Order: sequence, then C-alpha cells, then structure tokens
Amino acid sequence: MKEEELINLDKKILVEMVLSLQGTVDQLSENMNLLLEQIKLMNSRSFSNKAETASSLNVQLSLDLHFNEAEALCDEETDEPA
Repeated sequence: MKEEELINLDKKILVEMVLSLQGTVDQLSENMNLLLEQIKLMNSRSFSNKAETASSLNVQLSLDLHFNEAEALCDEETDEPA
C-alpha cells in the first residue's frame, strides 16, 4: 500500500494490520529460534569429541590400509627368504 492509502484508512483497520504484522513477526522469530537451536544441536553432534574420534579413527584405518598394502598384495603362501 502506498502512503496516501494508509493515511486514508480507518484507525481500526490500521490497528488490525499492525496486529497481524506483529503476529507474523512473532511467528518468524519463533521459527528462527527453532532453526538456531537445530543448528547448535547439529554442530554439537558434528564437532563433538565423539565425532573427532571417529574422524581420527577413519584416518588411522586409511593409513593402516595404505601402509599394509604391500603385505596385502603379497602371496601368503610364498616362503620368505631365509
């Protein structure tokens, strides 16, 4: 609405519009707070000590597999040199 249209509106209609907008603002604020809580929860799950431990375990397993690749590829039935 343009400014002129708002000036010509009845006070009761303006009050109803303001109350409606306030309800919308309150709902959006509540939604934002819920989303922020979800982000905090997800961050705590993603970056907790447990997550870091799992990540370091995956790196360790990857390193073990890489360094043991030669052993894994060799034939176990082959005799080692004396």
